Amino acid sequence: MNRIAHIRTEEKKYHDHCFEHYTLFEPGSWLHKPVKSVIDLLEHFNDRRDLKVLDLGCGIGRNSIPMAEILKNRNGRIVCVDLLESAIEKLNNYSKEYGVEQGIETVLSEIEHFDIKEAEYDVIIALSALEHVSSEEALIRKLHEMTVGTTCNGINCIIINSNIREVVKESNITGTIYGSGAGTQLNMGQALMYLAAGDVLTLRNHSSSAAVTLQTLAGGTHTNVNASVILKLLS
Repeated sequence: MNRIAHIRTEEKKYHDHCFEHYTLFEPGSWLHKPVKSVIDLLEHFNDRRDLKVLDLGCGIGRNSIPMAEILKNRNGRIVCVDLLESAIEKLNNYSKEYGVEQGIETVLSEIEHFDIKEAEYDVIIALSALEHVSSEEALIRKLHEMTVGTTCNGINCIIINSNIREVVKESNITGTIYGSGAGTQLNMGQALMYLAAGDVLTLRNHSSSAAVTLQTLAGGTHTNVNASVILKLLS
């Protein structure tokens, strides 16, 4: 068994165990609530009906079920893709339990083999999923598919677990540091910038003049930084 196959086998064992022993939204588990940044994305489409969302690596519906509940009366649809039969089976059951089965479409497939058609989805999310594709080439192909498969003014939300450490060599983009001087206030801002193909944009949690308490253990065992960025292409 090669390294990738071994990793996938161990991941399957872990998730099968979790899905068997923990219920969806069970307190104290990493399934206890959806990822807030994912749910917040839907606010950008409050005036839209017929929204189509793709959830790659959907699991048992931690994010899909809440999204389907929000879009239930707006004729929205969530396409949920996962390679685990146990996940798809439980997601189908949970969608009925929460009354959103009409807005959920499940697909049993490996992410890299799932075909994304051009401009098919308004929102594509891939949370802790893309790092499990078989190669760097497969990752690049899938990212390209996601880009092409997103509608104009659509959004991609990607979270990838990685042990890569970046060393920042370039200076900050002017006008992109936001703060109020207090450690308890939400700091938000926006900026226009030109990015060329291959450019890397890094989101950093900067120093503060006051103590900043960061949420910990949000869906895993590593300390999390509560920061997010939304990129929008201006034509």
